[in-house]
Amino acid sequence: MTFSKADWELSPQDLEQLDKMEVNLHPYQAIPTGVESPILIPPLAGGVRIGTGDLPKPSNIKGNQSEWEPFASNPLILVQNEQPSSLSPSPILGETMVRMGMRTSPTEGVSQSGHVPQHGRFFNFDDLAQLPAPTWLIEDVLPKDVVSMLFGPPASLKSFLGLDWMLHLAIGRTWNGHKVVEGGMKVLYLLGEGKNNLYKRVAVWVQHHQLTEEELNRLRTNFFTTFVMPQVRVPKNINTLINDMNNESFEPVLLVFDTFARAFVGGDDNSSQETGEAMAQFDRLRDRGHTILFIHHTIKKGKIYRGSLNLEAAVDTAFSVVRDKEHEELSLFNSKQKDNEEITPMKMGWKKIFLDLDQKLDSLVLIPISDVPIADQILALPFSQGLSRGDVQKMVKGVSTKAIMEILDQLLVDGQLVESKDGKRKMIDRPQFNPNV
Repeated sequence: MTFSKADWELSPQDLEQLDKMEVNLHPYQAIPTGVESPILIPPLAGGVRIGTGDLPKPSNIKGNQSEWEPFASNPLILVQNEQPSSLSPSPILGETMVRMGMRTSPTEGVSQSGHVPQHGRFFNFDDLAQLPAPTWLIEDVLPKDVVSMLFGPPASLKSFLGLDWMLHLAIGRTWNGHKVVEGGMKVLYLLGEGKNNLYKRVAVWVQHHQLTEEELNRLRTNFFTTFVMPQVRVPKNINTLINDMNNESFEPVLLVFDTFARAFVGGDDNSSQETGEAMAQFDRLRDRGHTILFIHHTIKKGKIYRGSLNLEAAVDTAFSVVRDKEHEELSLFNSKQKDNEEITPMKMGWKKIFLDLDQKLDSLVLIPISDVPIADQILALPFSQGLSRGDVQKMVKGVSTKAIMEILDQLLVDGQLVESKDGKRKMIDRPQFNPNV
């Protein structure tokens, strides 16, 4: 078994240094890339050997030869000496391992906190107390360090909701009253469909939310997109994604795969084995410190996500959306929170917004539905200044145009408001402000 420049895109100098290097890793740890978990090999007396030469099959590997063969194409095996005095690899090796998307400590999640268990890979009560406490990306909605699924029928605005979450997180702005991390966070959007529409969706969102210059700078720094969708069943493709993030020095807190179908081409989503393979790679990314959200379709004309029932069992959180076009409402449901209470169903509206005066470039933006009754919001407007229907629509925030117009018409029928002409314009007034009443 060998590794080479072709396999790893290493320079001859890298290979030479790796061949001569001695480091201290954790006892009984060996790390092949392209597989789901480390191979464990007993310590070798006399130190560590990291080399480009052939290595025999470890005697304690379970399984038959066919199970071992997948490792043979691209393993890099690291073996610890008998003195685990240092648990940190040298900078050169550490850099190379990170570039390869490999583990640089006994447990990836633990390495982020800086805590190393006292008993190798086994954690006692005191070790557990040192692990990071669970936190939220979106308070009470989306936890950090989870694999999450958001699903809905075609054209249900599920991608709009996913994008809304991403952009709020990137700039550090509260989402629908739920706090996010101040200062923003890095987000990578892996988009497998509809890439030509992404610019206008983001531009409309920016225009609607009236970002400050500081928030715009955060958006430029924290929100990135790739249209290269890795096939998540294949470990080597996840290696490539990790390498790409390392090469760009971009370590996103949130990775969003849109859609699962585009990341699972050729796979049978009704197969628990094949979907399990995909989930294992999502878990692998989560272990590196990324929160995973994948957007998924429902079965045709249904409310159940497409594919194996094991999908929801495998994820930590699951959300679904239902779009009501007649009332211009989007309902968000939370069917699973592995370690928290599920949120109560939430409703949002949406608006079409134009980016240019010619009204040729437009997109939808999601808006919260206010707890204050729409009628009360309308009646509180400064009608003494004379307002048109368009003015009312602009001044009532967070409510769909259709809902505003329906309530406005009802207020006119009830006589709480009146409509009169001012030249060519129709104006809305309270009765006491209309001299013709």
